[in-house]
Parts: sequence; structure tokens; C-alpha cells
Amino acid sequence: MTSGVGHFDSLGNPCLKFHLCGVAHDPPGLEFEAIIDTGFSGFIQLPMQHAFSLKLPLEGTSSYVLADGSRGTSLTALAHTTFGGTTVLGVISLTPGSLDVLVGMDFLRRFNLGLVMTKGTITLSDDELAM
Repeated sequence: MTSGVGHFDSLGNPCLKFHLCGVAHDPPGLEFEAIIDTGFSGFIQLPMQHAFSLKLPLEGTSSYVLADGSRGTSLTALAHTTFGGTTVLGVISLTPGSLDVLVGMDFLRRFNLGLVMTKGTITLSDDELAM
């Protein structure tokens, strides 16, 4: 069963904290704070500089289309990701120009999370329990 609590950052973005582990750190790895982006279909988007410090193994490339219709390509890497006591192996999209860490819909699916946001709280709970 996976569950966790999110929070709103100073700009009002819904956020959560999780751990990433590459070959440079012992599990669960380093803690990151990410914006929950339900418009992002991927798992995690991570600024490129973090991939070097974590020594993430490169996996390949991935193409994407942004909401404005523009297209791009990013490098991808594999990382063990821990949230709410559960660890999964996922594909991380590496972005050279961004400073934001994002978790997308694949993150919620892979951890089997339901997302409930109210005015002041963010709750992430096992999707099976939300039914």
C-alpha cells in the first residue's frame, strides 16, 4: 500500500517529496521535491545536472509534445524511485534548461496513487483504497 501527503509550494503548485537512487548513493537515495503535473504524461522530469550527481545510467532518448504543440527530444535515464515506502524503477526524462522537477501521470500510475487536492491539502493514497 502506497500513500503520502503532498503540500503546496510558495507559488501554489501542488508538490510532493520522493527519493531517487542512481549508482552513486545507497537506497533510498537523495530526496527531491517535485511539482505534480497532471498534464505531463511521463514518470519524472529532472534537470540534467541532477543526473550527473546521482550517476544515473542513460537509457536513451524520448520525444515529447508540449501543450503549445512544440516538439522536443530529451535524454532518458533509469532510477529507483521511492515514495510512501514503495520503490519502483522508472524512466526519468532529463531536461537541460529547466530547474523544475516534475512528476507526471505515469508516476501516479506506477505507484498506484489516487490524488485528492482540496484548498489546503494534497492527499495521495493507494488507488484501491480510494474506491
